[in-house]
Amino acid sequence: MTRYKHIGYTAVLVSMIAVLLSATHIFAQAPEGTPAQEPRSSAKVVLSEKIQERIINLNENVINRVKATIIRFEDIVARVDSRITKLTAQGVDTTLAGERLQETKNHIAEVQKLLVNLSSARTAISSDNPREAFAQVRGELQLIKNSLREVHTGLKDTITLLKEAVQTSGTGNGVQSAVTDVQNEVTE
Repeated sequence: MTRYKHIGYTAVLVSMIAVLLSATHIFAQAPEGTPAQEPRSSAKVVLSEKIQERIINLNENVINRVKATIIRFEDIVARVDSRITKLTAQGVDTTLAGERLQETKNHIAEVQKLLVNLSSARTAISSDNPREAFAQVRGELQLIKNSLREVHTGLKDTITLLKEAVQTSGTGNGVQSAVTDVQNEVTE
């Protein structure tokens, strides 16, 4: 269980994204010289330097955490893929687990694509209406968050399917014992 404890970092990442989403609720004021009668929605919004800096830093922290999470997920996928190969060589039917792992790889690629296409917080801050610009950034972050959850669920499902396949084949009581048996045969 401790081997996959870093999957729990997904919860931390999701909470950081939630903080960023709530932080994009911007407190802004109309620029000086704007008539008092002019509706607030049509006035250009100016953000203070401190707010701009905080939003940019938070956005960059979330992006760095997403990238780190993707790297951890790719590492886990590689290890699970290696186990699937070893179990297949041992005669265990791992087709369902392999298909689920491929879906998980597709979700990782989707997250990477969304991350590359993520709108810049700097662009949103400097736009005429930051509130509307951050609505787009918020939507993109929500998609990334949902995709990361799908990756996490896919990995859990894949491991469950592998355990069931090993138990069904009668080679042991789980993936660990099947892989250990293969490794023991190689060393003898």
